[in-house]
Amino acid sequence: MFDFQILNGIWNDKYYYIKVFPFKNYKEAVKYYKHVSKNQDVVFITINEKHYQYFVISDDNYTKLQSSGEIERYQKFFKRKFLKKKQE
Repeated sequence: MFDFQILNGIWNDKYYYIKVFPFKNYKEAVKYYKHVSKNQDVVFITINEKHYQYFVISDDNYTKLQSSGEIERYQKFFKRKFLKKKQE
């Protein structure tokens, strides 16, 4: 279904990350996001739901996020943008 690579590491003293890539385009990335969302109970079975966040992010925005470190701010931005596109 999906052909991708996975990297993981330490983001900062508060967060670890798992990066799933590459996706051909935004649409494919959102398809994967929706698949994960529908299967959270299996994908994150060993993690308390309060302890993880996941979102789609472009390479450019990922670079900006690394510089700013404002994960919560990006998460809000993503939800706003994603929900907007979802309703269109």
